Amino acid sequence: RKRLQPQGLLSVLVVPIFVGDDWWGFIGFDEAKWERQWSTAEVDALRGAAGILGAAIERRRAERALNQSEARYLAILQDQFDLICRYTPEGRATFANEAYCRYFGINPEEVKNHMIWAHVLQPDVEALRAKIESLTRKQPAGISLARNRRADGEMRWLEWTDRGIFDETGQLIEVQAVGRDIDEEVRLRKQLEENLRTT
Repeated sequence: RKRLQPQGLLSVLVVPIFVGDDWWGFIGFDEAKWERQWSTAEVDALRGAAGILGAAIERRRAERALNQSEARYLAILQDQFDLICRYTPEGRATFANEAYCRYFGINPEEVKNHMIWAHVLQPDVEALRAKIESLTRKQPAGISLARNRRADGEMRWLEWTDRGIFDETGQLIEVQAVGRDIDEEVRLRKQLEENLRTT
């Protein structure tokens, strides 16, 4: 009272604002013309406003934490030498790291216009589609070898590890693929097998 009366405040209604379980601050009404009793509707309205404000602050903090987490995740993916991409079951890319873009000659700004079939040999397209369809929540990952066309036009053998990402109903919504160029390994293995056959 001693602090508020010099400010001309005669009646005050204050409600705390909580963000999660933590006290963040308060919100209130004040009256400078006359002393008054605050109605139940006014108290409820102020409590509702405090709840909405607290929830908004908590949501903003969660969004900020999620954005920071996503930024760290993307930074890790971009720093990898492996080719990493994510795509829909229809084959449209939703993300590709720098290594993937360089390897296949894709403009990073146009990744979402890229179809993964573009660098797969036509005879291998159906095998890739079948692999995508085989991913389930019980068996979400698969490893396969495929010939892919590099940016310079050369066909190279890559080893792909694909992992399905599913929604709460079990529907496949995305595939994350990690590719590694093993063309030299395949060539050496074939040469070794050929040498063994001829000796």
